Amino acid sequence: MAPRRLLLPVALATLPYLLTGCFDQSPPPGSGLAVFSNGFSKGYTPYSFDPAQGADVYSLSVDRLTSRAGNSSIRVDVPSTGYAGWAVTADVPQDLSFTNALTFWSRGSEPHAFDDIGFGLTFNQGHVYQTTLFGLPLTTEWTRHLIPIPDPSKLTAEYGVLWLQAVDSIGYTAWFDDVRFDTVDASAMALQPALAPSTHSILAGGFFPATGLSLDYTDFDGTVRAVNSGATAGSGPASAYFRWTSSDQTVATVDGAGNITGVGAGQASITASLAGTPVPGAITVNVTMPPPTAPSAAPPAPTLPAADVIALLSKPYPQVAVDNWGASWSNINAGPNLTNVNIGGDPMKKYTSLLYVGIEFAGAKAIDASAMTHLHVDVWSPDATVFKIKLVDFGTDLAYQGTGTAADSQHELTFTPATSPAVLTRQWISFDIPLASFSGLTSRAHLAQLVLSSSTATVFIDNVYFHR
Repeated sequence: MAPRRLLLPVALATLPYLLTGCFDQSPPPGSGLAVFSNGFSKGYTPYSFDPAQGADVYSLSVDRLTSRAGNSSIRVDVPSTGYAGWAVTADVPQDLSFTNALTFWSRGSEPHAFDDIGFGLTFNQGHVYQTTLFGLPLTTEWTRHLIPIPDPSKLTAEYGVLWLQAVDSIGYTAWFDDVRFDTVDASAMALQPALAPSTHSILAGGFFPATGLSLDYTDFDGTVRAVNSGATAGSGPASAYFRWTSSDQTVATVDGAGNITGVGAGQASITASLAGTPVPGAITVNVTMPPPTAPSAAPPAPTLPAADVIALLSKPYPQVAVDNWGASWSNINAGPNLTNVNIGGDPMKKYTSLLYVGIEFAGAKAIDASAMTHLHVDVWSPDATVFKIKLVDFGTDLAYQGTGTAADSQHELTFTPATSPAVLTRQWISFDIPLASFSGLTSRAHLAQLVLSSSTATVFIDNVYFHR
């Protein structure tokens, strides 16, 4: 048999191949709800999967020469190239809650495993309750099989009454007859749901779908088989059949489809029940909070006397005029994104994608820091690996003459995780730097620029001032 070709329902095309003249006008008498008996029941239409994906739109027909009982059967000619793929849908939603299984007879032109057969798949109404038996064994004799409805109470408005899909490199024929939703002895089916124990670690706000569900049952021939769903063999029964519960919703929640979402730090146990019966097993979810991307509090407030401080940015002090906190030449290619933020009542600056930024206070705003001894800058970053601080003095003419000119002077200091102070993430770092460390500055009487650089990081700065 060729490798299984499986398509998600969202990839299906609404291309009907109507089997004209092959429909019963009404279901035959008997229990349950007939899908096919001497023809498709009225209001049930087979649609081919998308031929652009290789589907053979002529692979399904009603065979008037072959049947188990009556005078016809569904015939599927599985091609040696491409594949046979069909969904039979109802014109109006069907209430299947009074049944508990899809039953049918099948045979093959040779012993074979038919890839997929089930119900709950449609082109336009979704596939919430898609239920499938993978690898249906075919023999040359008619054999009766069943696929249980995991929880019939869920199927009160189902459109997808049958779906079939098969691919093979040689090609063969499969027949299906007397396909109906019926009531089968529940004790004989012996449904055995289980949830494989697993442990997952996620961040708050993250989510993942529950996996590990299984549902075994006993077929008419006494063979134990498994119900699967979706487009992957072994993917487990449809989660929507189950009722999901979280042991602690402040840690993790779970929705009706089994999607688990982290809420807060801690551990929660996700369990399931089927038709009111607890399913053995549980999913353990360990939730941690994501690393902070912004400080939760302002840095310690400075306590120096105002007379000893020249502040550019610091709430406790009068602040000198600054031309701008992001000169036009900053980060020439990308530009740092500057935001004024307030944390704990403390105004500060936030730069994102910071490579370098020029803070300018030129001309009449130039700062005479001759009497000062230190530069102070408080820095917080979630991701910086380097931080640089440069001071530029424009000289007595208060104009920038260019790097290396006698009138101007500058010096840059580089800090890393290995320096003192060290560049550390997610905590306030106080850079209190002796101005003497800026040895390239020939004067501090006409300071006009402060240039901050980093590793294209997010950086918060506060308490920028000179002091003695």
